Amino acid sequence: MAQAAHVNSGSARRLLASAGWIGLITAAVLIGAAAYSWSRTPLYRSAADVLVTISASPNLAPDMGTERTIATSQAVLTQAASRLGVTPEDMGGGLSVTVPVDTTVLRIAATREDPGDAQRRAQAVATAYVAVRNGQKQAQAGATATSAAEVITQAPLPQTPVSPNHAVDLSAALVVGVGIGAVTALARRRLDDRVRSPRQLAELTGAPLLGVIPPFRYRQPAVAGHVPVVHSPGSPPERAYHDLLARLLRVAENQDYWPATPAARGRTGDLELRFGNLGNGAARMILVTSAGREHRNVLAANLAAAIAHSGHQVLLVGADPAQPLDAGLGAVSEAAGLTDVLAGRAGLAETVTATRVLGLRAIPPGAPDDFRTVNDPELGRLLAMLRHEAPYVVIAGPSILDGAYAEVLASHADLVLFLGEERRSRRGDVTQAVARLDEAAPVTGCVLDAGGWHRRLPWISESFWKAPADEMPPVTVIDGVTIRAH
Repeated sequence: MAQAAHVNSGSARRLLASAGWIGLITAAVLIGAAAYSWSRTPLYRSAADVLVTISASPNLAPDMGTERTIATSQAVLTQAASRLGVTPEDMGGGLSVTVPVDTTVLRIAATREDPGDAQRRAQAVATAYVAVRNGQKQAQAGATATSAAEVITQAPLPQTPVSPNHAVDLSAALVVGVGIGAVTALARRRLDDRVRSPRQLAELTGAPLLGVIPPFRYRQPAVAGHVPVVHSPGSPPERAYHDLLARLLRVAENQDYWPATPAARGRTGDLELRFGNLGNGAARMILVTSAGREHRNVLAANLAAAIAHSGHQVLLVGADPAQPLDAGLGAVSEAAGLTDVLAGRAGLAETVTATRVLGLRAIPPGAPDDFRTVNDPELGRLLAMLRHEAPYVVIAGPSILDGAYAEVLASHADLVLFLGEERRSRRGDVTQAVARLDEAAPVTGCVLDAGGWHRRLPWISESFWKAPADEMPPVTVIDGVTIRAH
């Protein structure tokens, strides 16, 4: 049920992400359309209606196509232009003559930037047409059927512009924006190589999914944000780390546990047999690795803190100089580290330092350049020594793609946790990393960090996640380790 909840939560986040992208594109199109619409010069339209009849035969309808042509003829435009003191060519600009359906009415309209100018031009053309038409009527007085024209509606002074129509412009932009957003969102989903769901990470690694770290935000990223197990008891991420520990122990200790995918079943079974041969009292060495720049130190710190909160001694080892141990653990000294021990500049006891978490000690990574000179025998002997420091050893390792050093760590570890970050880890990198791990050690399980991208949004303090004491989840004991349960 919890696994299904995580998958459904991931689907909801992906849906919201697509909706957010569509909304962003739509907003951009709307802003552009609004800027264009409001930058256009307003145009005003005024129209006069002229009734056309045949005086000799009232029941006979005039040819309105011919009347439209006469209304825009040179004779009419010249007469109207002389009234306003403009040229006939200028008089025809913005002029339109239409015939409403099933009528013998000419609607003569003028569209101009100035409302008064639009009114004068429409009225002048209507008056000129009536004069020309009625003049022809008088010249053809002996004819049996002649057309007569009369202005039945004077051209009014327009009060509001007819263009631009902001409502129409924005409505069209909304439709276009949603369409472009939907198409580009689909293209991004198809072309994007990033891991986007827990199920996808499990399929890529071929290992069981042991946990999903939910999104969380914080105000002090250097202290409280990275270690919710220490600073935010009862929060969703704190419970997720304790659940991860419970599932990890289940994989390591329970011979009846099988992952969902057949591809992972054989590898995990081999791991359980190897782990079962450690015997009682042997230290459990857990390596946290990934395929890229995922926050391995964050996962390792919280996992180590969860073990310490369960009443066991644990040693946290920083093995990646690019990701120093999290400051939220407290007194983690960077004066001497793992590489100093390997180089003979310091003893192991000098590098082990206490933290603010009872039962948790730490060894910082040390100088970055020294990792290039680490050889397998020295590292193997040091890892063997670390097993005597605490019942649990959690190593915040480098990316498995960083080179042979990471593979050596994996070959000496009892459990290998593979970390992926939603919308950050690349599927191609994950596949390549798992292929390398297959040669060194099987992947125990994978963990998806769904909250890494939220850490860059410092909007909500850690108190947002604090739960009252009576709402704290109950606890249970698995293999002597106290685990918070739902």
